[in-house]
Amino acid sequence: RCMSKGTEEEQMVPIPDLLLTECRRAGIVVMAGAGVSAASPSSLPGWYRLNRQIFEAICDRVESYLDREGYTDQVRALVNDRRADDQFPPDYQAQILAESCGEVYFRALEALDVSAFNDAHSGIALLASHGIVKAVVTTNFDRLIEKALDAYDVAYEVAYEPDSYRQCAERMGEANAGPVLILKVHGCVQDHRSMIDTLKQRLLGRNNHLMECISLLLQRHLWTYIGFSAADLETDDDYLNIIGSAEVSPGLIYVGWPGSSELSRGAKMLIDAYGANAEVLVAESDQMLSALAASLEKPSRTVRAGPQDTSEFVADSLRDWASGMSPSGSIMCLAGVLEANAQTEAAFEILHRFWKDVSPDDRTGVDFEAYRMMHGRVGMGTGVMSMVEDLSSDRGMESIQNLLRVADQDLRAYGWAGLAWAWSGDLERALGTVSGASPIYDAEGTVPESKVDVWLALSEILYLLGDAKVEEHVRSWGSANGWSEQAGDLPRQGRVAAISMLLFADFRPDLFDEFVSDLASPILDRARRLHDPSIEGFQALANGRMATKRRNSELAVSTLSRAVEHLSGAGRNPWCIFARIEYAKALMDAQDFDQSADMLDTVNSAIDRYQVLLPWYEEARGQHHRMIGREDVARPAFESAVSYAEKMGMERRARFYRQYLKAAPSAD
Repeated sequence: RCMSKGTEEEQMVPIPDLLLTECRRAGIVVMAGAGVSAASPSSLPGWYRLNRQIFEAICDRVESYLDREGYTDQVRALVNDRRADDQFPPDYQAQILAESCGEVYFRALEALDVSAFNDAHSGIALLASHGIVKAVVTTNFDRLIEKALDAYDVAYEVAYEPDSYRQCAERMGEANAGPVLILKVHGCVQDHRSMIDTLKQRLLGRNNHLMECISLLLQRHLWTYIGFSAADLETDDDYLNIIGSAEVSPGLIYVGWPGSSELSRGAKMLIDAYGANAEVLVAESDQMLSALAASLEKPSRTVRAGPQDTSEFVADSLRDWASGMSPSGSIMCLAGVLEANAQTEAAFEILHRFWKDVSPDDRTGVDFEAYRMMHGRVGMGTGVMSMVEDLSSDRGMESIQNLLRVADQDLRAYGWAGLAWAWSGDLERALGTVSGASPIYDAEGTVPESKVDVWLALSEILYLLGDAKVEEHVRSWGSANGWSEQAGDLPRQGRVAAISMLLFADFRPDLFDEFVSDLASPILDRARRLHDPSIEGFQALANGRMATKRRNSELAVSTLSRAVEHLSGAGRNPWCIFARIEYAKALMDAQDFDQSADMLDTVNSAIDRYQVLLPWYEEARGQHHRMIGREDVARPAFESAVSYAEKMGMERRARFYRQYLKAAPSAD
């Protein structure tokens, strides 16, 4: 225990010898996370709470525009429950919102620009005034550390964007002296364009000059982690090369929050990497910093920030921000969050409600055109709506029309419109429509995400068609994966891997295991924390198909059951029906004919909405009746499967179904 004068709380904080030694030898680096700014009077929300408040502000904006108080209550509760269960990472929400409203999203983060620093900021500034803290590396956007340093008359230099990172790297390369360095690795509220908050931004990597500075600080000084959850390391174990620098660093001190029952997985990864050169303290940040100053016998002085009531400041600022969003942008943000949280049908209902209620004055602009695309994609493109039945309603008609309205400006719309025709069984028209998007692969300036979206739509159509074109398409998965990597887009990369697994399962099963183990699994392991229902659904469907092929009925039943659940949540209704058909076949293999019959009855009630699936349904119906000895029903079902496949141009499938007819006994 610290044997120093001071408060009782300070004396209860044990200061490790390693920390005292390094403070005296070369000084330390403080790695300051969101927890540093959470204490009163700063009271800034942490990463998770901030994202919840941003989402709440968007919901308020939508309700205000539609003049429907309480309209989003149910979906708010659903999303917040998933957030509480760690099913919706903050950086994934940030990516969805940034894609939906662009640069406007980062203006929301300016709500963190408060002025009341707290005792933890004061503790850092006090140690810096005595030359103990040489640099502060922070993930925080706020400027509270700077304000505390100003109050303690400490000279400092701030770097938060490429040019200042470069200047900092040049200065550090010349000498290990000068003002205290404040290195803001995620940008600063001072310039919203500097802020890094989305999953995509984090995965694209760091500025080279920033990494030069980080590397030098890791080599020269012991790092003390305060208010830092280490969640970034759970997504990217190469984050800032902190773990990779363990062998060259003097060590680390990790200060855990007393209110947490255990260290996070990222913190454990960090501590394990440093081994004997790592020590853990459990203490309040301000008490630990004060105890450290006392242990070093440095004079203490307290400087208070001017009074500011921050309790409602951030929430009020976020409501002001959201009220300035375009109506279309706010609707897309809400729908995007719902879609990522297995609420795709609810997302479409909100999109369509907006279509009915939007003011004529708001039916213009870039955001509204993007809204048209989303309305069409979520409705007809994913299969929430059906070309067979829903074109008679305004919901269905407007959904497909919105895709066609924007297709010339955004070629991706041809891909989603092609899928809509595919569900109805018109595969020739589907291929013709999606071919309108083919220039996107060579068009100058096309963002890689758009290429991925078209590739994904074509993948689904070719899988259904099942002709020779699909085998060539399977080989192109590497291009789609490369575009996703180029964009730093983990959700799209996960979707490419999952749909490719399904393609390999059916058209190159001999390469399935190799593809999964060497290529798909590393991607899907990283994407697992997203809990994206589309990714999880197609992955389960692919594994279920392979288990069925290998006659592992137990594995097939359990895996295909999960596929049904995930694809239903993803709003991929036709694929959910397909998974139910495969589930029924797995139940047959398990000799569970009663449940298989029940599953086929469920499929029968919806199959006419997505007629492209009729061949698979009739095949499964024929198999079921043949296995229970009802050949009089089985043979007509197989004949229907052949007929439907021929009409839709599925020649390969038609040939396959004819094998059932050859194997069946004659009617006589």
